[in-house]
Amino acid sequence: MDYNQNAWNRTLASVYSVRPKPEATVSTPVTWKEVERGVEIEDFTMMNVPRRLKKVGDLWEPLLDTKARVRLEPFL
Repeated sequence: MDYNQNAWNRTLASVYSVRPKPEATVSTPVTWKEVERGVEIEDFTMMNVPRRLKKVGDLWEPLLDTKARVRLEPFL
């Protein structure tokens, strides 16, 4: 998560959203290994992200699992 965008009245690009740029870059989850190697926003575009998903899978998918999540209802 981009903590600079986690504020009131800020928009936040969701996972796999296309940025309004000529290159059509895509907000893409990456691994720590990729971060260490050095990745750039320009590395992920509408043209190559579908291939990446087929190759490495959806790195965001485990975060959608409802198991082991904290229930917030009692605290609201």
